Amino acid sequence: MSVARTSCMNNGWKLQDVIDLQDSGLFYGEYESCEYCHHEQIRFVHILHHPNHPNPIRVGCICAERLTNDSITPKKREQALRKRAERRKRWLKRNWIWSQKGNLYLAFTDRETHEKHCVGIMPREDYYKVWIDEDRGTLQYPTQELAQLKIFEVLERRREHNVSDNNHRPQ
Repeated sequence: MSVARTSCMNNGWKLQDVIDLQDSGLFYGEYESCEYCHHEQIRFVHILHHPNHPNPIRVGCICAERLTNDSITPKKREQALRKRAERRKRWLKRNWIWSQKGNLYLAFTDRETHEKHCVGIMPREDYYKVWIDEDRGTLQYPTQELAQLKIFEVLERRREHNVSDNNHRPQ
């Protein structure tokens, strides 16, 4: 029997976080099972905590709605992650351009924030470095795809926080 059902706490849970296991590099067949109903292969894991339970539980969207008595927030948070995953998939397929200096770059205007960006990747002998607008990253990435995804992650954090300060510089 699951953690939540064993402890007879079927309400009073609070949504702590929602995560997409695909962001962790997992794929179908590697996903978790819901700790409440045991439904298998949940990609979007809703993490709930309860004041009378020592550990958070990891459940699917429907169980999160039931346990939190909230039919809106869990679904809304999961939908936001689904949209982000689609943006991430499209990001790699965008029309990146090779510059005369041998860098791969992309100039675009964010549809949501209307900010203009010029981002790019500088290939080196055995690694890649990134830049976002005027900020040059310091970390090295082993593949072009990982460098592109780092740019995506930084821009997403900026979008989520709707700021463009030094806390969101590329690394």
